[in-house]
Amino acid sequence: MQQGVSKCKYIVGPVERFDQKNEMFKRPRWQPELRQLGQDVFSPVPPQEQKDGYGIRERALQNAAWYMETGFAEGVRIHNTGLYSWESQSIGLTPIPPEFKYEVTDPAQMSGTIKKVARFFGADEVGVCELDPRWVYSHYFHMMTREHGPLEVPSECKYAIAIAVEMDYEMMKTSPAGIAGAATGLGYSRMAFTAALLAEFIRALGYKAIPSGNDTALSIPIAVDAGLGELGRNGLLITPRFGPRVRLAKVLTDMPLVSDPPHRIRRAPLLPGLQQVRPKLPRPGHSTRRPHHRGTQCLQQPRGAQVAGGCGEVLCLLGETASPLRQLHEGLPLQ
Repeated sequence: MQQGVSKCKYIVGPVERFDQKNEMFKRPRWQPELRQLGQDVFSPVPPQEQKDGYGIRERALQNAAWYMETGFAEGVRIHNTGLYSWESQSIGLTPIPPEFKYEVTDPAQMSGTIKKVARFFGADEVGVCELDPRWVYSHYFHMMTREHGPLEVPSECKYAIAIAVEMDYEMMKTSPAGIAGAATGLGYSRMAFTAALLAEFIRALGYKAIPSGNDTALSIPIAVDAGLGELGRNGLLITPRFGPRVRLAKVLTDMPLVSDPPHRIRRAPLLPGLQQVRPKLPRPGHSTRRPHHRGTQCLQQPRGAQVAGGCGEVLCLLGETASPLRQLHEGLPLQ
């Protein structure tokens, strides 16, 4: 059992490192009882022109929005490839000789610089934390080849820079139609773009930098440790500005930085009557008492919703009462 540095209030007992093969989109690739479910989810489905929001134009928009991730990053499949490579893939327009290194004499000031650079490259929110080794996957799993093996990151990478990118509010309201899937896909493409450029900036200063999307390590606990928000009842990160309507990436580094404090969100009261309605809402796996989420139930959403929504199901995002979507509780007093 590895000792952690996280000060997260949600940790109440021993925590083992998570094996990536148990992630919800990986399990149908190796678990016999879920194989048919995986085939149902991942097999091609033709556009439905007779159904508003599910036609070829929406599918084309969705696929185009995903292109940076699926064509150049592939973080949903495996680590250390494409834009998420652990080493630089470019010498730059004006190469810096390898013997040059920027010496960080003020980690707090450098942390501020890193945040400015991350926002310049496209981050909507950014925070820094010490990397808790328990959040790194114990094993990787290649989604296509089913290759499975132990995963370790360089021990000197003691810090994580958490990045959040917003998914478009109006587009997400159309979930599970293809337009919402485009908002999800653009979130993944922006994750890859922003994390890759930030990692390249850090490498150019002479430090290690490992950009990561869904691969390598758990994004949500890292984002909680970095002060981007709190863990929601729906199992997602709840941010003050966007609720859970974000996609997360991170960069692991050995650059000396200063951690951000945890963020405490004051919860809004439930809308009148919502407490009675919530048990009837089609959000399997969600609880009003404790964080809980079942990936297999996510995959069991209606086939059209899975293909069109692209893991941007608005019912999932609405599973938390603390600022789930902008203006949902506007005007209500905070507790």
